[in-house]
Amino acid sequence: MATTAAETNGESKDTVPTIKTPSGYGLPPTTPYSVTFHIPSWATLMYLVENPEKGMDAIKNSYPRFGPWGLVKELTGAITSDYLQKDQACLLFASKDSALACRDFVMSEKRGDKKISSEDVHIKAFDFRIRLWAVVFPAKKTEAAIPFWQDAGTGISSRISKDCLDRCHLLTPVEDLTVEKDGLPMDSPAFEVVKARIAEHLNRSPITARPKSVASTDVFLYPTGMAAIYQLQRYLNDSGARPGSTILFGFAFHSTPHVYKQWSSTFKWFGRGNDDLDELEAYCAGEIEAGRPIQALWTEFPSNPNLRVHDLKRLKALADKYEFMIFIDETIASFCSVDLLDVADVLLTSLTKSFSGYADVMGGSIVLNPNSKHHATLSQICQKGFINEYFTTDIETLEQNSRDYLARSQVLNANAHAIATYLAPLVNDPSSPITKVSYPSLGPDTKHYTPYLRPSTPEFTPGHGCLLSIELSTLETATAFYDNLHVHQGPHLGAHRTLAMPYVRALHYKEMEWVRHCGMSERMVRVSVGLEEMEGLRRVFGFAVERAREEMEGEGRGDEAVVEAGHVRPNLVLG
Repeated sequence: MATTAAETNGESKDTVPTIKTPSGYGLPPTTPYSVTFHIPSWATLMYLVENPEKGMDAIKNSYPRFGPWGLVKELTGAITSDYLQKDQACLLFASKDSALACRDFVMSEKRGDKKISSEDVHIKAFDFRIRLWAVVFPAKKTEAAIPFWQDAGTGISSRISKDCLDRCHLLTPVEDLTVEKDGLPMDSPAFEVVKARIAEHLNRSPITARPKSVASTDVFLYPTGMAAIYQLQRYLNDSGARPGSTILFGFAFHSTPHVYKQWSSTFKWFGRGNDDLDELEAYCAGEIEAGRPIQALWTEFPSNPNLRVHDLKRLKALADKYEFMIFIDETIASFCSVDLLDVADVLLTSLTKSFSGYADVMGGSIVLNPNSKHHATLSQICQKGFINEYFTTDIETLEQNSRDYLARSQVLNANAHAIATYLAPLVNDPSSPITKVSYPSLGPDTKHYTPYLRPSTPEFTPGHGCLLSIELSTLETATAFYDNLHVHQGPHLGAHRTLAMPYVRALHYKEMEWVRHCGMSERMVRVSVGLEEMEGLRRVFGFAVERAREEMEGEGRGDEAVVEAGHVRPNLVLG
């Protein structure tokens, strides 16, 4: 299962391995469907984040939700050139439902000065082997539409695009756009296999006995993790069965609060997690006293990227008292390791991450708790609202990838725990540039995690996930650490290779005051530990720590010495 980092990159076991993946490419083995990219150096990544219009042509692979990319861009360009006016652009979706939702989004008053007028937005449809729906708008207004693609996560996949590009000779514009309910065919047994596999893992080694087990009918599949979050919020809104405000408890993945801000009736964010518990209780009491119901509280377990573990026991008590639902995104812990069905009414997972594990397919799921008092209502809402937008070859890839989910997760858990415990003692060393290491098995939050660990079985020992975060003493030492951390660098987690990213600085640079209030630091490096051999990983992290220590002491060797040592990093060539 695990290979040495040195062996993977052609180095001897006595050296610190360097990464051979070219800048802008996905994790090896790179394919047109890779969902991440490698951008070495802090400065280069930040330049791309702050200047997205410059240099992005050098990115050969990208996270698909960032925007129409690669094969998606190629297909969109083909349709635009042949069927749209020269000053028009479009976004492509696999259902009329998502196309209409995108149209409503760009025309919403919430878009402010980016709002597109109704006369400038049109919907077209095209038949290949499948039907695609295009939301057409002025090309100069593309910036107004891209956030829907990024946050709702319902845009077409690269595999859909490849299938359509191969059949461009069959493309037929659709004249009659009236359909009651469409979407993609569920024409592969892989759909039921994946649903049954998820249910099986959720029922495996529970922490308590329960009257009902999760059934495959409780599992709903989506093209991305964000699509699962977005669609559940929409189902609740559209049904009218569960009105009320939306609460986000604790810090969360960058796109998640955007969904609630756009699609909830009222949104309240308690970004500091457990430090806000008293304020949360006061808010709930005030809302109910004022006659305003609370629809649901959403939270992550643990939170991304700061790995806080929230007090689910107290949250559950508040939910019972004030009659709201609890929805938990357990992507980071992963349901093979934790059992949250004593608390959650709904579990949400980005299957793109450790369930898939190979960074080459997207996916998301909603799982309804069959023992929740809200199960009947939620089941009716989800079944009524569900439209399949998951493409056949995507689900077939996910099914193949997830066959070794348990075996990979055991290695991911063990490797991340080993790196976290290797670095943690440095926090108390005054000569060390490491000021904080966050991981669910470390620190006071452990007591909130341990009760939900599944009992060990002969086939699997549960753990604390693949993700950790490391804070450095200054931006300079953080940069030195990152630039000398010879792992793949870019977005994503749960992959077969270790990935690092200056997450807070890259994704929240426009809102640093808010994220600091939530306990985030721009000096944080988020690390998703992969399947590499541990001895090699320790050398890699130890090397980076020493370079950061030298920076802190003002004794850095400088660029010339780095080149001589064979550790020069290739920079992305920017236009």
